[in-house]
Amino acid sequence: MLIPYAVAGSAYLILAGAIYFLYYKLTKAKEALFAARRHAVHADANFEAAKQAARLAEKRCVQALQNVQLSLSQADKAMEVAGHIQVVSEQVHYITECLTGPLEAMPAGRHHAMDTTAGRPAIAGKAGQERYTRYVPEEHAS
Repeated sequence: MLIPYAVAGSAYLILAGAIYFLYYKLTKAKEALFAARRHAVHADANFEAAKQAARLAEKRCVQALQNVQLSLSQADKAMEVAGHIQVVSEQVHYITECLTGPLEAMPAGRHHAMDTTAGRPAIAGKAGQERYTRYVPEEHAS
């Protein structure tokens, strides 16, 4: 009589071992599933952060490009102004040479501003009418 109880007990032990083994495997699979979900959530968050950083970097690149274009246009305007300054500087230098030098000797390579050799008056007006009088300094007796 003991044998049926021993056989039934060992069957219960085998069944309990199988149940424990399946429970252990299910628990490990569940842990692995949760770990995979956690990694997936972290990876998704990292991917979103990377996309946002890429958008921000693209905006900064566009802003930098706009700054470069603005700088180039301002540099072009500055070069144009510098060209005008150079021309004015040459004109001022020429006028300075004319004012400080002797009247007979004109600066080399330049034409006199009031050149009347072509038969035209220096200041245009109607023929026979002089609108402008010439200043003649008076001699003062001391």
